[in-house]
Amino acid sequence: MKSCFEVLLFCVLLLSSGCRETPPEAANSSAESQAMPSASSRRWVTLDQVAGLQFVEDSYDHESIELAGKRRHENPDLDLADMSEAEIKRYGELNGLLHRKMEECVNNHFRDTPVPEILQKEGLADKTVSPFTYQNWDWYGPSYECYLVVWEDALSSKLLIELQSLLTGDHRDWCIVVCTTRQTDFETNHEIGVFSDEVLIPKSATPDLKISRQTPKAPPDHQGGSE
Repeated sequence: MKSCFEVLLFCVLLLSSGCRETPPEAANSSAESQAMPSASSRRWVTLDQVAGLQFVEDSYDHESIELAGKRRHENPDLDLADMSEAEIKRYGELNGLLHRKMEECVNNHFRDTPVPEILQKEGLADKTVSPFTYQNWDWYGPSYECYLVVWEDALSSKLLIELQSLLTGDHRDWCIVVCTTRQTDFETNHEIGVFSDEVLIPKSATPDLKISRQTPKAPPDHQGGSE
């Protein structure tokens, strides 16, 4: 027969062991938390759907975009002085049309997105197209580019895909240069080249954009600026 002391010690050990067990609810919650992707990773879940995605290394910010643009035009070094009045007018019309398409695209994209407090600064509404973007409609030569500045934490693969879908018809050989920013004056940080058949992301931008995945291999005829 066990002594009272042995029985008491057994009960203490049993209770102590039970207290250390993880409640099923807590265990499930922990597992769900680990399985759920972070907000930053969810921004890039469709990155593999971006047509012609490449991560490039540039000796200067715009190099790969410039080279990719020149491949698309018969006279890539055409200057404004070489254009007729009709050509200048037509180019201006195409520039304005693409900017309007971009404006509609970003307004639809961010329509239900909560605006962070930092982007609710007084006076920003007079400068930005949406709370998250800024567009410069000016052009100084036939570069076949339109610039869109996007708040860095709001940029996603979904937006890149939507912008890429705008480059059809007369805009098939144009480029939407997506500049990222982390400043409320929309001073730019990185430049991403969005073409109809490829998107060029600088490797140096991936830490800031929180992109972590293997670099896609560029097609043989699109190696400009990439490894």
